[in-house]
Amino acid sequence: MPSTTTFNPYSGSLLTTGSFIELHRRNSQLITATGAAKLRVTDQLASYDAILAQLSLRVNAAKGYEETPEVARLDSERDATQKFAYWVIMYASDLPRTSALYAAGNELRVVAKPYKSIAHHELTRQSTETAGFIRDLRLHPEALTTLNLTGVLGELENINNQLAIQIGLREITLGERVTALGSTPTNELRKRVTALLDEMALRINASAVYLNDDATIPKLISDLNGVANHYRLIASQHTSNAGADTGNSGNSGANGQNGSNGTTEPGSQGGSTGGDNGGSSQGGSTGGDNGGSTGGNNGGSTGGDNGGSSGGDDNGGGGGSDWGNGSDE
Repeated sequence: MPSTTTFNPYSGSLLTTGSFIELHRRNSQLITATGAAKLRVTDQLASYDAILAQLSLRVNAAKGYEETPEVARLDSERDATQKFAYWVIMYASDLPRTSALYAAGNELRVVAKPYKSIAHHELTRQSTETAGFIRDLRLHPEALTTLNLTGVLGELENINNQLAIQIGLREITLGERVTALGSTPTNELRKRVTALLDEMALRINASAVYLNDDATIPKLISDLNGVANHYRLIASQHTSNAGADTGNSGNSGANGQNGSNGTTEPGSQGGSTGGDNGGSSQGGSTGGDNGGSTGGNNGGSTGGDNGGSSGGDDNGGGGGSDWGNGSDE
């Protein structure tokens, strides 16, 4: 535990960005209330607060686009219209050669063929390919007229142009966000906040010495240390919970029950095997269709996918492998 007469700052490196901001925002509030000028941290505190504000914008910034519903609608319409034109041409080219439509379909088939799957491509790539589809087919106006596709291509071009406008609005929105939020990586901003806090801590601790008759400074240090310890505890709990998620996968499987219709034949090193695929090379009994009683895919009873209890070949048996027995990693 830090001394109550010395501020021992906590950087918050293990905290999520939201908790990181709250930790440093609370520090700022306490320092501001005591007096930045008195502590000689006016410039540092101003920079500290500015970076925290920028981080806060990033945490709360909108990730989506208001243009998304319109983009989705137009993209669906573009796909349907392009496919309609494409397949009219393909089917016409398969008609009997005596059909009046065959010659037109056959003429356009070679032109349309490279554009068969463009509906599955990324939006902006598809926009360019759709424009190419329209351009190439329009080099054959008589065939388009024969197949009644002239108006269809006009509608396809209109949809493609509207979609380009909506995508452009997205680009503007993204540009505005980059301007507002800045391009500096969040991790770099966090490092700057930590460096500023360390500098302010030195000045605050020095103030406690040369302003030793000011009772507000020891109180500030005590409060700042309380905040630091509070968030250290939060980080510790977060780390413990993360470790618990990787442990406890398999913990009890040395003596599983025999599976349905199993036989009690000895395994390689003891135990019994049962069911269609039961049994282990060295561990306790396993049963069921694929392993120990109520066990995971490869382990003993009640184990995780790789759990089990005591040392079988790779994943089964009794006593806990690296993946089983709840070991924290």
